[in-house]
Amino acid sequence: FVTFSSVNGFFGGAMNAAYAAANAYLDALAGYRRGLGLPAQSLAWSMWRERGMSRGYGLTALTEARGYRLLDVPAALRSFDLARTLDEPHLLIGADRTAPWVRSHVVAPVRQTRRLAARVGLQNGTDLGALYRAVTGSARAAGLSDDGWTLRSAGTSARPDETETEDDLRRLESRLAEVWCDVLGRDRVGLDDNFFDLGGNSLLLVTAQTAVNRAFGSDLSVVDLFAHPTVRDLARHLSATGTGPVPDAEAPSRPETGDGLDRAREQARRQRAARARRTARQGKDRGHA
Repeated sequence: FVTFSSVNGFFGGAMNAAYAAANAYLDALAGYRRGLGLPAQSLAWSMWRERGMSRGYGLTALTEARGYRLLDVPAALRSFDLARTLDEPHLLIGADRTAPWVRSHVVAPVRQTRRLAARVGLQNGTDLGALYRAVTGSARAAGLSDDGWTLRSAGTSARPDETETEDDLRRLESRLAEVWCDVLGRDRVGLDDNFFDLGGNSLLLVTAQTAVNRAFGSDLSVVDLFAHPTVRDLARHLSATGTGPVPDAEAPSRPETGDGLDRAREQARRQRAARARRTARQGKDRGHA
């Protein structure tokens, strides 16, 4: 009893929540069957080159940057043969443990992939004791023991000698949020909102790369944006490189008609149409068969 799962079931995947959950179910099913004394093995693959879902995929560089290796068919089949000799219910195949993202999840100290988390923004003068009591009650309601959670600060007020730097960073964040609003077609973007949670995808990521580099005179790669998916995180990355906004006269804040955003949307529309035609042909072929 062997299932073909995906590394996304273990590591998760932006804009692929349902797909990741379905593959996590396959992994859990294998473990459940093993617990009943039944045979089962779930093989969680990275990507088979130009096979299945990866056929025609244009952002393989991002996939490999994260540590998911592209497997040629002969290598994948050899991996399958080896996996079948191992008495393990769940195996990751094609995940490069030397890559930082993968290493942080599979090599000690292991980073949790599933955890309960909450974020709270506090105003000046907030009663921290009341906050602690509220968190304690919520944690217990979620079934966590008193030592099963951590309350930590995600930021502090700036010291006087840091005020100017903090002001520059705020301006950087504000300008970057405007760029993201343009690219994503939104009225507002929060500092900690994930680009992909806001509706971003691989096509819009390329458009965002162009827009950010134009607005800030930077030379960010798509991988840089992938590694810093929030306004706050990306602003700090830009600040660390000494980058600042380009004057509006040099960089219009909104893409002109026919710019990268329009091209990306048109490309996405064509890809959807092509997939629909391909699905229709496959259904027709099955009907004839």
